[in-house]
Amino acid sequence: MATGEASRQSRKTRAALLQAFNRLAVERRYADIRIADIIRRADVGRSTFYEHFRNKDDVLRQSLAGLLDIVAAGVEDECDTTHLRFVLDHFRENSALARGLINGPSSPQVVAVLAGLIEQRLAAMQQTHAIASFIPLDLAAAQLAGSQLGLIQAWLNRGATAATAALAEAMHRCGAASARALFPSTEATV
Repeated sequence: MATGEASRQSRKTRAALLQAFNRLAVERRYADIRIADIIRRADVGRSTFYEHFRNKDDVLRQSLAGLLDIVAAGVEDECDTTHLRFVLDHFRENSALARGLINGPSSPQVVAVLAGLIEQRLAAMQQTHAIASFIPLDLAAAQLAGSQLGLIQAWLNRGATAATAALAEAMHRCGAASARALFPSTEATV
């Protein structure tokens, strides 16, 4: 098999595994999903699974990265809240699954993924302004991730009654203001 074809097949297999996991996540609680279920649904072997992922938590983290990257963008001044509203609409439409992920045993994984994505954005801000933050970026990112997810969690647990546009705007304003406050000389200039 040519290198390009092998790479294409590898991407297809990875996508099939992620799709299988996502479908299972809609059908059952995260704790009830086994690797055997994922590989059966994706129609691949166990060794193939481990070529792409370390474990079930790794699949969860990578399946959430795209959506959570949009949430992470909420800490930047130039955040497009249209994208954030899309994610919030998706969470509302899949509220049982979203509540399970945010409230259940997978919650630490969700927080960790979002915190990592936010930390990357904070590091870029720090480089852009060539200044240090008051606290280490990993701590700041953990605080911001907890704040953003806490608001989503409360919204979903209370029936998602607030408009997604209002929630997206609140998440962006609070997240961006908190991020700016970490870098002392940017508060007036950013």
